[in-house]
Amino acid sequence: MDFVRKLSDVEVDQLPGVAVLECELNKPDVPVQWFRDNKPLAPSNKYKMLDDGPVHKLTITDVDGEDEGVYSVVASGKKSEATVFVEGRF
Repeated sequence: MDFVRKLSDVEVDQLPGVAVLECELNKPDVPVQWFRDNKPLAPSNKYKMLDDGPVHKLTITDVDGEDEGVYSVVASGKKSEATVFVEGRF
């Protein structure tokens, strides 16, 4: 198993905003775990996780300055990470 498309950095310039992180694996239906700053994330009103075959998506809703950080996805021991930047953060 490997990443066909890794996560890319996301910039949110309107608050509250939405950030979408997306990756694609070379195999469908591989379970993944999402993290923010190395802490596991669970599905919630804030974090929506979608698996569509080989494509895995994390949608962060109501983004504010507190959501800036490094997000990562781990699948079969392989990791991809990206940074969510919040514009106009003071």
